[in-house]
Amino acid sequence: MSALSGRRMADGNRLLVGQACSALDSIESLLEALLEISRLDAGAIQPDIRAVPLADLFGALHGEFALAAQRRGLALTVEATGLWARTDPRLLRRILQNFLSNAVRYTLSGQVTMRAHAGPDGIVIAVTDTGPGIPAEQQALIFEEFRRFAGDGEERGPDRGMGLGLAIVQRAARTLGVPIAVDSAPGRGAVFSVTVPPAAAEAAHGEAGRARAAAGVGRATVLVIDNEPAILAGMTAVLEGWGCNVMTAPDGRAALAAARRRPIDLLLADYHLADGATCNEVVDQVRSACGRSIPAAIITADRTPELKDSLSAAGLSLLTKPVKPAQLRALMGRMLA
Repeated sequence: MSALSGRRMADGNRLLVGQACSALDSIESLLEALLEISRLDAGAIQPDIRAVPLADLFGALHGEFALAAQRRGLALTVEATGLWARTDPRLLRRILQNFLSNAVRYTLSGQVTMRAHAGPDGIVIAVTDTGPGIPAEQQALIFEEFRRFAGDGEERGPDRGMGLGLAIVQRAARTLGVPIAVDSAPGRGAVFSVTVPPAAAEAAHGEAGRARAAAGVGRATVLVIDNEPAILAGMTAVLEGWGCNVMTAPDGRAALAAARRRPIDLLLADYHLADGATCNEVVDQVRSACGRSIPAAIITADRTPELKDSLSAAGLSLLTKPVKPAQLRALMGRMLA
């Protein structure tokens, strides 16, 4: 769908493609949310605690929500901070994403602000909105699954919440062992906050270099290995749209032949190939044939920690299906740095 939306087409067809993309995004969001809740409940997500510069996280979240806020006529302010937190950046980002998503969705006018300050119990990160507010009797219920507060700021149109965001927030905070809070009343907006332990400031590393590398993705020669012709065609359309030189192969033999024809900058391979072969074997063969360790990413629907660990030990990056173009391009940029 991403490849198709980038092509020239009649307005009527473009509208249909846009509606199909929106429907797919909604289905994917629901499935991802349910899967995330299931994994958090099962204790399958183990936090990776480390020093996290909040400035990087705040910058990424501002970029993620600025357009949505602008479309709703809201002023989004993410205050600069030099604080560092000791936490799992992925889980903390998930908490703040849901805070911001709800604030933008339910606020009809005014502003949404995210700020961090050092308090006696740690770093308090708060998201404040000028929405309708939440009655005291509703504030505990909104953290339950499929609960959606139907106040005056109820979101309109297709961008309707599923009532799972705050359920994920509660579970993510429980996994991190950090408190969350809500301060609100009808007519005066809401403040959602999370308190995380502080960390000593550490030098940020590699961000600028990775950003520069991402801009050069279009010059790369990429070998895509997958036994599904439709996937090869879709990946080719997306990568060529970025300016990449693309070669495809359905199996290890074809991959070796392609590697001998032209120098390769990057490998993208499906984990499960035909005849029971796995990507590890094929990647090793291609690297041996080329005489160097070519950067490689493995694409799979398998989300088990065991697979992630085994691929990491083999020096392979991982992308889980369905692959989003922005995620793919960002990963390619880091691998080519």
